[in-house]
Amino acid sequence: MAPDAARSEPSSPPPMADDGRADAPRRRGRPQRLPFDPTPFDAAELDPWPRVAWLLATTRLLGERRDDVAAPATRSAFVASLRERGIPADLTRMSRWESGQHPVPARVVLAYEAVLGLPSAGLLALVREVHRTSGRPGPPAVMVAPEEPDADGPDVETLLESALTAAEPVTGGDWLRLGLGLTRFTSVFLPRAVWSVLCARLLGEIARTSGLDQLRRYEAAVLLIQHPHGQAPMVRALGEWLMRNDVQVVTPMLALLQEIDVDAANGLMLRLLDADVAAIRDHTLGVAAVKLARGHVDAATVASLERHGVRHIGDAHHPLRVQHGLDVAAHLPSDAFESVVQAVPDRLVRSRAELAREHGELLPAKLGRALARAVSLRAQRPFLSAGGESDRMLTHLVHELLCHVHEPRRTTAGHLLAASPYRRALETALLSIADDDRDLVAQRAWDALRTLGHTAHPAVVADRAAAERRPRVAVAALAALRCSPRPLGTVQANALVRVVREHAEPASETVAHAVTALALRAPETLPRLLDHGSGPAHLGLTRAVRWWREVGSMLVDDDAER
Repeated sequence: MAPDAARSEPSSPPPMADDGRADAPRRRGRPQRLPFDPTPFDAAELDPWPRVAWLLATTRLLGERRDDVAAPATRSAFVASLRERGIPADLTRMSRWESGQHPVPARVVLAYEAVLGLPSAGLLALVREVHRTSGRPGPPAVMVAPEEPDADGPDVETLLESALTAAEPVTGGDWLRLGLGLTRFTSVFLPRAVWSVLCARLLGEIARTSGLDQLRRYEAAVLLIQHPHGQAPMVRALGEWLMRNDVQVVTPMLALLQEIDVDAANGLMLRLLDADVAAIRDHTLGVAAVKLARGHVDAATVASLERHGVRHIGDAHHPLRVQHGLDVAAHLPSDAFESVVQAVPDRLVRSRAELAREHGELLPAKLGRALARAVSLRAQRPFLSAGGESDRMLTHLVHELLCHVHEPRRTTAGHLLAASPYRRALETALLSIADDDRDLVAQRAWDALRTLGHTAHPAVVADRAAAERRPRVAVAALAALRCSPRPLGTVQANALVRVVREHAEPASETVAHAVTALALRAPETLPRLLDHGSGPAHLGLTRAVRWWREVGSMLVDDDAER
């Protein structure tokens, strides 16, 4: 390795041989060590580049290769492949990129994707997300868009035409490339009707995707909502989506409000905190926590969020509300936080709020660290050579995914882990603690699986989610169930139909998540939900089924992992 590698984190992660296998014969010279971000767990800001470097290095060294991609086996060969794609690369630059010492330009990220045969713009979407959630003011210009048009992809006009007129949905990679292409123009003059179609179609595809397919589209939506000419039409499209009768998917759409600091978005957020639909109210509280952390709110909004925090952090029957309430409380000004804590009579709830604020933890620190170590050690076992060191960055990311109070930190950690070679082993490890006797631990495991996704054991996940009888754990398990690109098997679909029929209240979270999983992954079963019953419950199901029939079932990109 180039001399620069000697300056990377001295006590971090497993030494990897030059051909990318942990058990390969060690060659002469210093083995590569994976980077580590030493930022404290509870820090408001983190350094994004070690995380980007970790993803690039683990993907190159440990990732599986597609049969039709002959990825270079050594660093020298990899550098040569980058050069063939016009990247001015050498061993020293590569060492700096993969140790977190130097920013990685967007075109280099795209070149890594191409050489390794990864989904189009997938790594780039993750890099952008890491920067958005790092707490630092705005991503550096080098990550906003490639420095020059992508020679290997279609031009902006072609992408725009496909997004507006194609009979089939365009891929997440094309959506992100379109967004990146539009950022190269400070002025984009399109008729209002065209903007409306573009934004509405993108939101509709976000609702029907998961994992990397959804993230690439979400990053495209962020680019549109931050564009001087795209912001107003995207905010209008958001409002129209959220006000639709019987709307069933609100989470990723609401999150777009946290990406802009404008009066229209802040005002819409305040109105949605008192919306009639419980799911909108609950997830808007999570948006409010992010806006608090980013300094988007004024004193009057802080007072309103203080009232909401008091109302939600003690709601034991709704774990999601508690999580978002704790996130809000953790970011309130000191005097407002003290008012929230003093207004809560339950001592354990007050302790959780203080833990979240002081340490950023959703679980007691000792328990959270123990779970993270157990899960990460199990996940990296297939990659460790005899006597190899553990991957400290992996353990840190698992800890964030399971325990961090701030939702963007949990989500970004999960997406990085999902894109890493550890993903399948992590799914198995998380499933092993999802049946823990402690409800809170089981909830955290299922929530982590929802973010990570699950392709390794889809039938097992579906069976266990449908069979879970602890109400609060069942909600988390069913919420995780939708996050797979694979269709449900007949047995699993039938079990979910029974779950819906066993719960008379259609507005319950259990029914909502079960119906969503069926609509996305077994849409042929929806008519069966309406075979029996009458009255308000049956009417509620009828409206939900009608909404899903209009929106459509799961959308899976051609390059997605199955």
